[in-house]
Amino acid sequence: TGQFERRAESLFGIDRFRVDPFFPGGSNNLFPRVTVGEQISDRLSVIYSRNLSELAEEVLLLEYRLSPTMLIVGSREEDGSYAVDIHLQHSFR
Repeated sequence: TGQFERRAESLFGIDRFRVDPFFPGGSNNLFPRVTVGEQISDRLSVIYSRNLSELAEEVLLLEYRLSPTMLIVGSREEDGSYAVDIHLQHSFR
């Protein structure tokens, strides 16, 4: 799938393209989840993900990098709820 994903990225002019297996609601039925994303600027990216089942659950993420160690992520989840998360990154050496 890696080669397919790289070709799709170049064909559609997007930064991220991914197809993953998805098991909705803990069922044994397998449906693919398609994720596409675009780096809008050096600080802002948009990611959209949707499974291809009858439920068609969607996730939309907006990521904004404040600094090399801080990221704000706004999301609209599969159930329709919204969230804002702050990610802090620190390396221990």
